[in-house]
Amino acid sequence: MSSSDFSLRAVFGGIQATLLAVFLVTAFPTSAVSYIIAQLLVAVGTLVVFLTLSR
Repeated sequence: MSSSDFSLRAVFGGIQATLLAVFLVTAFPTSAVSYIIAQLLVAVGTLVVFLTLSR
C-alpha cells in the first residue's frame, strides 16, 4: 500500500465521517447526543484529513 493510496483512503474516511455526522443530525434533530457525536465525527474526520495532507 503506497502512501498516496493511504492518504486517499484517509480523505474518504474523513468525508464519510462528515456525511455520517450530517445524517445523524438530520435523523435525530431533537437529540443532544446526536449533536455531540456529530461534532466528534466532524472533528476526527477533519483531523485525519489534515494530518494526512500535512505529511
